[in-house]
Amino acid sequence: MVRDRADRLVGILNGVDYALWSPEKDKFIAAKYSAKDLSGKQLCKQALMELFDLPTEYSAKPINRHRVAFRRSKRIRLIAERAHELMHEDLLLVVLGTGDRKYEELFRVLPPRIPDVSAFKIAYDNAVAHKLKPAQTCF
Repeated sequence: MVRDRADRLVGILNGVDYALWSPEKDKFIAAKYSAKDLSGKQLCKQALMELFDLPTEYSAKPINRHRVAFRRSKRIRLIAERAHELMHEDLLLVVLGTGDRKYEELFRVLPPRIPDVSAFKIAYDNAVAHKLKPAQTCF
């Protein structure tokens, strides 16, 4: 039984499968890149901006990106409560998620209030999720 071996077992919550999520191998991103060759990162950022209909004149801004489950959690509440404040920063905000209707509705009404610098997809899409990984979009 697992409990009997608890002293020897270790797990990583939300661990990453590097075979699927490595930017050197990821089939869902616009261009491959590595720590030694970062040339593909800008192409990935441009593709992400196009996917979320973000204006190209903001391509120099960093992207604050989130893949979240819209359910009661500190993370989703903070994003929701501070979204308007984030828009006063020099960045873009992209959120992908689905879950509790309350939070989905909140994010449905945000884009018209903060146009051009935010994008929200109320869905879960594995291919889009790969495009939002941290190494992919934090410039």
